[in-house]
Amino acid sequence: MIREAIHAASKKFLVQGGDPRIFGADVDARWQFDESQVEARFREVWSTVLLRSLETATTITADEARELLADKRTRYVNEGYQFRRFAVGFTEFVARLAVRESELECDQLWSISTQRDPTRLCVHFESPDELTRFTTIARDLGKHPRDLLLELALDFMHKFP
Repeated sequence: MIREAIHAASKKFLVQGGDPRIFGADVDARWQFDESQVEARFREVWSTVLLRSLETATTITADEARELLADKRTRYVNEGYQFRRFAVGFTEFVARLAVRESELECDQLWSISTQRDPTRLCVHFESPDELTRFTTIARDLGKHPRDLLLELALDFMHKFP
């Protein structure tokens, strides 16, 4: 059994912005969760989804973990820890494990993008209803929502020489 010891701020990041297929379809509500709600949701997902996958995950080297993270999180990839990589659905994770009192303890868990694209911008709407409305407007205009959003962003940029 792997004991969970992940910092509250990391749990909040995962719960509020994590994949709805893992952390729940109530995305708009999750952004408003207080500390106890974040903790409860993380505990539920940890025990029902993440732990099982982590226990059977592939062990990777520290160098492989650094390459997968490829950002400021790499400062937490230190020797003396075990790193594991696993996927839940379409989301990949890297976990950092330490041996504490002869027991494995997960003290870091990062979701990693399967596509590290420096040209990509993600947009979060306040609610699923707003996203649905934007999608409907785009389609009514005969455009794919992604294309309309790009067109709006580029039009905005062109206003500033």
